[in-house]
Amino acid sequence: MQEATEIYDRSSRVIGKEDENEVVKFENIDDAGEKLKQMVPGVVVIDHDFTLKPIKYELGLGGKEPGRLPDESIELLKSLKNAGWKILVVSNQPREGHQVAKLVRGAKRGNYPIFPGSLEDILGKEGVHGAGWNFLWKKYKGTPEAVNKTVEWVEEKLGSVLGQIYFVGDRESDVAFAEKVKNELRTRGENRPLNIWKVSGLKLPGVFRHLERFIP
Repeated sequence: MQEATEIYDRSSRVIGKEDENEVVKFENIDDAGEKLKQMVPGVVVIDHDFTLKPIKYELGLGGKEPGRLPDESIELLKSLKNAGWKILVVSNQPREGHQVAKLVRGAKRGNYPIFPGSLEDILGKEGVHGAGWNFLWKKYKGTPEAVNKTVEWVEEKLGSVLGQIYFVGDRESDVAFAEKVKNELRTRGENRPLNIWKVSGLKLPGVFRHLERFIP
């Protein structure tokens, strides 16, 4: 089997390898997931907030189930893993999850999926990276620690797959994080194509857009 050397956009137009830096846009994680399923299994780094967990879930389904992840996102991760993909979820949220979400689910005796436990069940603890207690003012993806840990994870997993590297997120900060990881990989001599995909996520009105920096 030969390693894939092309990048695809939503219309299945082949983008030349020389256009690796192009950010490919998708409507949502479901669309991006379907496209990943068409690719040679490789390494994929996926954002959590507003990507795996879209906006209606970010709002806790009206506050009824805070922290809940869509069943569709869980099934997507399972499907990709079973197909041979190596998957890492990286979040600016605290790595141990929100206590409120855990308490509410426990009180309701619910079994719906939440971060990070439900992801760990699929990906293992090593497949989930996140912030510490100071997550509100220290954005994890903006730290050298996040870049280095992700680079080390990617380097380790590349030896067991033939496909390319993919980053999927919803914000410009996710794109910037992917670029930093790519630059570090290139510094270390890893030249496998790295593709950046962006889904439609949080969109605050123009007058409130400056508040996005306060959202993990």
